Amino acid sequence: MDINQILDKPFTFTRRQKLIPSDLRPIWKASLVLLIFGILNKKNKCSLKKVHIANWISKSESHLDDFLYWINDTSGIRPDIRMEPALDRVLEMLVGDALLIKSNGRLEITESGYNVFNKLNESATFEVEKKYFMAVKKYMTEANVERIFKVV
Repeated sequence: MDINQILDKPFTFTRRQKLIPSDLRPIWKASLVLLIFGILNKKNKCSLKKVHIANWISKSESHLDDFLYWINDTSGIRPDIRMEPALDRVLEMLVGDALLIKSNGRLEITESGYNVFNKLNESATFEVEKKYFMAVKKYMTEANVERIFKVV
């Protein structure tokens, strides 16, 4: 069967009952990553672990609460951070588009990535996520990031 036989037949579009959640859309996730870098970075750099933690925090208020609870009692129950494979794909896409670069085992936002972040930050989008990131900003140190993933 060749393409002409397929195209000669009528086709229809069917509306599906479930839409793809916004956090699974690559452009939405890329925008979120740029917000993470713009708000939580130190010297324009973030570790991969920090990006995954911030992504996890952005998913729900209970994740934010779990993280803040752990920060106040680090000997207590650690938050159950889930690593998301789709996030790694989006990071590679951002590196490919030169919005991020890989530098000494970390990811670094470029000037063009920072310009996109500024536009996102000025817009009325991602308000909930921005609020979550501002709430954890002072606690998102590399020492805390490493402590979360430390195996006891």
